[in-house]
Amino acid sequence: MGSSLESIREKARRAIEITPYQKIGDSPTLKYYAKWDYVEKLNIVSHKPSSPLKRLPETYANEKYYTLVFEGNRLLEYGEKYDNVLTIEVNDKLMKDYEGFLFRNISVSETKLNALHIAYFAKGVIVDIRESINKPIRIVGFTAHRNVHVGYHVVYILRDNVSAELEIISLGVEDKDVLKTFVIEGFMGRNTKAKVTFVVEDSGKSFSYILHRVRGYDNSECDTHYLVLNDNVAHIREGHVLSSRSKLRIHGLMIARNSSWQDYYTNIIHVGPYSSSIVNVKGLALDSSTITHRGLAKVLNGALEASSIIESEMLVFGEKAKANSAPMLEIETYNVEEARHEKIEMPTKEFLGKLIYEKLTIEKR
Repeated sequence: MGSSLESIREKARRAIEITPYQKIGDSPTLKYYAKWDYVEKLNIVSHKPSSPLKRLPETYANEKYYTLVFEGNRLLEYGEKYDNVLTIEVNDKLMKDYEGFLFRNISVSETKLNALHIAYFAKGVIVDIRESINKPIRIVGFTAHRNVHVGYHVVYILRDNVSAELEIISLGVEDKDVLKTFVIEGFMGRNTKAKVTFVVEDSGKSFSYILHRVRGYDNSECDTHYLVLNDNVAHIREGHVLSSRSKLRIHGLMIARNSSWQDYYTNIIHVGPYSSSIVNVKGLALDSSTITHRGLAKVLNGALEASSIIESEMLVFGEKAKANSAPMLEIETYNVEEARHEKIEMPTKEFLGKLIYEKLTIEKR
């Protein structure tokens, strides 16, 4: 990195006061979707979390798989570590081999929450997968806290020609006045295959900022599955950069209940030729909740014969619930294999009417 972690943290602390919540160039409507004002309303008195007030449910610490659990100021390990996997806890004396990975995908000056996270994240780990593994690695970011910012940072690296599966879980139990930042940076080498499953289940009076940024090198292939079951206010960002012949598939399901507010943003950038991406997100808004999926795909000049598809379907199942869908494509190259987006926003009555119509149509055949 060329400088110590502490010096980077100090730079981030200075950036907090002058950096906005939104990136320059972000849509003005993002302010409405993301509900940044909720962060300011939380009564945060510290950036140094203690141990959680409740125990992690046993089902999440599965001894069958190698599991890393963040618990406030602790990083715990369960199960037997796989032979071809190295884990390095992030501290001020980071090993030279890994200096180039930490914070490569994010910047302190990008958004206020990035600056807050880098300045104060409590625990971080680098997971280096050097050879293929046939069992998943599970990473759990657990909170059960009061009046505190809790930050966790993960970097995972798939070396060339490696196949691996990761399960990443954000779990919050009855948090009160908690800002949770959970940032994951991924690096997929050439000819790699990854299956990444996300489960986001935070609750209580809290704001969750989940950021997953992945750089996929030539011929990499990534399947990402998202299940969002939050009962709080959340802003979830998924970003991928695709090189030559890289493939990405994102399948997301959002279920919002009570008065929760869920904003899910996917941002795919095609930089290499013959790269392809499919984003398919479905959402259910229950009670008086609000859900939003914003999907952006950019196909740059060098991404000849690229293919990019965004499908977004948001359904309303509550009288006071709201759902928003905003897919968008930006095409710079003249030669694209396929590029399309579609959205559906449907209230309960329309959805039920559609189901009845389809049922009657099938019965007539």
